[in-house]
Amino acid sequence: MLGYTNKQIATAEMIAKLLELAKWVREAKQHGQNLGLSTVEVAFYDALAENGSAKEVMQSDQLRLMARELAEMVKQMWG
Repeated sequence: MLGYTNKQIATAEMIAKLLELAKWVREAKQHGQNLGLSTVEVAFYDALAENGSAKEVMQSDQLRLMARELAEMVKQMWG
């Protein structure tokens, strides 16, 4: 019986984690839409924005432009 109970708890925890992941994915998608960037572009934007000094020096528009340019460069290089 204890094994069954433990499995129930593990399943409930997994469902909770999946729900958290789904929420994170929705928020990330909305973040990209709010910025007007593609999925690849928003990945570059977020990487650039992670650098605190870059975000302080550059405005969001500059980061968006850089993200688009980086995405285009990668696209040209890898086809």
